[in-house]
Amino acid sequence: MTVKLYAFTCGTLTGEFAHLMEGGEGDVTVPIPVFLIEHPSGRALFDTGLHPDCQHDPAGRLGPRLAGLFRIDFKPGEEVSARLEAIDRDPARIDLVINSHFHFDHVGGNALIPNATMLVQRREWDAGMDPGHHGEARVQSARFRPRTQIVSATPFLPEIWPRLEEGALICKSRDDLVRYQTQIANGSSATTPGQAPDCHTIRKQTGIQILAHDGPSRTQIVTTDESKETWWTNSYLPSTPPPSVAKGPGAGK
Repeated sequence: MTVKLYAFTCGTLTGEFAHLMEGGEGDVTVPIPVFLIEHPSGRALFDTGLHPDCQHDPAGRLGPRLAGLFRIDFKPGEEVSARLEAIDRDPARIDLVINSHFHFDHVGGNALIPNATMLVQRREWDAGMDPGHHGEARVQSARFRPRTQIVSATPFLPEIWPRLEEGALICKSRDDLVRYQTQIANGSSATTPGQAPDCHTIRKQTGIQILAHDGPSRTQIVTTDESKETWWTNSYLPSTPPPSVAKGPGAGK
């Protein structure tokens, strides 16, 4: 599988550094980047830069307040559609536009990509469509052609499975685990995992692979992180994942 990445500069903005970073001094010029990702499954743009209206009438596009904050250097041929055509890519054949957020220099070229599905986080979409949330600039920037679909995306982080939960006991050897369990069963004063040789509780959820079982209360595991450490645990490890894992994207594949 081959994935290609192209980077374009679609104009620049110059303004007071303090408008971009607290404590900044003087003026700063920043490029306006757009990225094309070509994947066997399709083509995606990450951000789309400025709208072409900003080449000749930025105040008319953005409003006088926002246009007054920056000096826009944006020439014909630097809009995202022209950048694509310069490398023989048809703007009408872009499948996906991923907008990091709705600032005018990130979404202005969306209207030049007529057939793409737009991917954006729900909170950013709601803020961008709220006239009271830095109103006119975001709403002006987010004018999309009717054929563009709006997709609300919350990043999916697949649950780890199988796993040990935070606070689970692990021991370096089976004998250490047996010794610890015997102490607990006999009511020994050594009732905390740290007082048993080579035993401790983990501080975060950890992915594992199960290596062996020794009855219902002792399991040998290896962690799936970079350390690949082998341990014994007394944690209950069900043979089937919880519903939240089983119902996740790709479940059953």
